[in-house]
Amino acid sequence: MPTWIEYQLIDEFEGYLHRIRRLTRADAGQLERIGAWVPFTLFEYLLATANTILLLLRQDMWDQCRPLMRSMFSAAFNVLAICGDDEADGVALQFVLHAVSVRRRRFRRLQRTGAIEQELADDMERKENLREADIIADLKRKYGVEPVWFGARSDTWSGLSDEELAEMVGASDWCLDYYGPLSDASHVNVAGIWKHLRLRTGGTMIHDSLVEILDPVVDVVDTSSAALIGRLGLRRKEALEKATEHFRKERFKFVNTDIFGPERRPARSDDIDG
Repeated sequence: MPTWIEYQLIDEFEGYLHRIRRLTRADAGQLERIGAWVPFTLFEYLLATANTILLLLRQDMWDQCRPLMRSMFSAAFNVLAICGDDEADGVALQFVLHAVSVRRRRFRRLQRTGAIEQELADDMERKENLREADIIADLKRKYGVEPVWFGARSDTWSGLSDEELAEMVGASDWCLDYYGPLSDASHVNVAGIWKHLRLRTGGTMIHDSLVEILDPVVDVVDTSSAALIGRLGLRRKEALEKATEHFRKERFKFVNTDIFGPERRPARSDDIDG
């Protein structure tokens, strides 16, 4: 289980998430346009995922945080792509329109596995398409919105790969430092579970430092929330900066405290082959 001082930093992380929740609240008027409520919904999902990571940290299930962290970065790429574009309504509309192809694959999968009959799958898809067509027509009529996409791929909403989307929104470092390694955990390849395999070959478990989990999570929450409040026109930039600064001060105290004993110490490159 986490040490007492690790619990202290985890408590600070929980307080940070509560402050971010308050700072990103918005009323119905601020969420009227699709370019506002789509990234707001994405951010709500991102923040809920961060709270799930909080629960896993308290249970000492740190490796299980990594696939969730990867999904947070995916959500953040989408938030930044929509909020940072002058045609945010059109970009958000394209994000929603991608649901058509996603839903079609889902209905075909359900039909293929025998969960539903083909006739029912066709009827469900037809009704959903009609409902969505009404929504899109209303948006176009009300705001004159047309979908905006960035690339030619048909298997992603943006037409770009995750790496290309990250580069477009200025987050290439996230892909290099976080997204790639977190993908190892998501795909459960050998790089993702090497610490557990080490136990089977006579090695000892090497635990991650808590900051290896919290640093990227706080980074992605901070950057995404800043983009969101900018898009929503919320004058809370200074309060947001103070919330993140407060957590990072507590994080600094944590890493400068002698907490790493033999039962929990940061993974280092020389430990891998040691």
